[in-house]
Amino acid sequence: MKTHRKFAALFLGAALMAAASPIEALLKSTEQEKLGKLVTEYYDALAKKEGIAEAKADLAEEIAKFDEKLSKKQKEKVSLLASPEDVEAIFAASKVYEKSQRTGRVTDVEAPTFLKDANGDSVPVKYSYHAPKAYKASKGSVPLILIIPDDKVEPARCLDDQWLLSEIRNGAVIAAVQMPQDPSLWGVSGMGQMGGLETVMFAMRDLTKNFAIDGDRVYLAGHGPGVAAAVNIANVFPHIFAGVIGRSGDMGATEPTNFRNLPCLFSGGGSNVSTFETKAREMNFESVTVNAEARAEDVWKWIEANPRNANPAKISFAPTSQMGTSSYWVTASGYDLDGEVKPEITVEVDREKNVVAITSRGISTVTLWFNDAIVDLDREVTVICNGEEYNDTFGRSLSTALDQFFRSNDASRVYTTGKVYDLPETKGN
Repeated sequence: MKTHRKFAALFLGAALMAAASPIEALLKSTEQEKLGKLVTEYYDALAKKEGIAEAKADLAEEIAKFDEKLSKKQKEKVSLLASPEDVEAIFAASKVYEKSQRTGRVTDVEAPTFLKDANGDSVPVKYSYHAPKAYKASKGSVPLILIIPDDKVEPARCLDDQWLLSEIRNGAVIAAVQMPQDPSLWGVSGMGQMGGLETVMFAMRDLTKNFAIDGDRVYLAGHGPGVAAAVNIANVFPHIFAGVIGRSGDMGATEPTNFRNLPCLFSGGGSNVSTFETKAREMNFESVTVNAEARAEDVWKWIEANPRNANPAKISFAPTSQMGTSSYWVTASGYDLDGEVKPEITVEVDREKNVVAITSRGISTVTLWFNDAIVDLDREVTVICNGEEYNDTFGRSLSTALDQFFRSNDASRVYTTGKVYDLPETKGN
């Protein structure tokens, strides 16, 4: 059986010192799986466009039963939607994968996309992958290393020449993509055609559809000109990846603003990598590691030590396109990339005080998406927008959670509420 749903859109997301919630999981794994099946039934109904209300009501009713049971046990009102650990587990359990995939050897794939050629035919994305021989979706999720090979290096050859370490092959799905013929398109969108950004995201979409990939352990790697492409793509969607790996190649002139919570490992590099590292340190980011001597063993150790921080307490974001408007739980809007003021926003949460502070320039509005890992939704939340203070209370919405997961396919980033805030101009904007 294939995964239960289609992506709402390719670029809305494909998968630890966070603003971590002190709440532990409330349900047993079997109970989480039971609710996960009801989530699956809801998305199946949504795809068929029939029985949607009934499927949603069944899910809501079952959640209400657990709320009542938990409230009696703890002798206080309990909401299952207030437990980020349970919410993540429930939505992760809702995913359905192909029962069997080729494992233990390099396999070439040509997957369809929604892009069309001049004849109206689907333009495929091509990649080669290797999955652990012992992989089974029922055993749990595994990391994904998505690789952009060096110029004129075939994907399968890249895997066989550069990614032979047994620990990597036995511990992760590794996949190398076939990039556009023109390397100048590798790190950008083709604007309706197959650019490098589309290539990487379509490949990731196909892999996460067919394999149980850990959303907090998706790494983007590059060789040669693929290093610059990997950094550029991660710069557009910083919240999607756990880390970026550059092997034997320099990056472009990308600024480190969007990499506060996105670790990078460069094996070698050049002047641009050195500049990037220096700027990151000046911004007090500890996310950039340059190790000219790093070998495959070092790369794997780095991967194991750097899972994604899915709900960080502080976010720095400078939008680079109208396509990538989000960073983790922040969505920016109302900005002009060609204007005199470079759009940039910094959002920081103090969960103990339940205060969210925003400083920005060149951005008129922001949407903040919340779950209880970010703020305590049982209490009033203070949001300070460029010095202007708002005091708001939020409920938790099952509809919002369902919609958020449908859009992102990311169980670690399911939000139960959100609100749009206007951002007044500050002096100097």
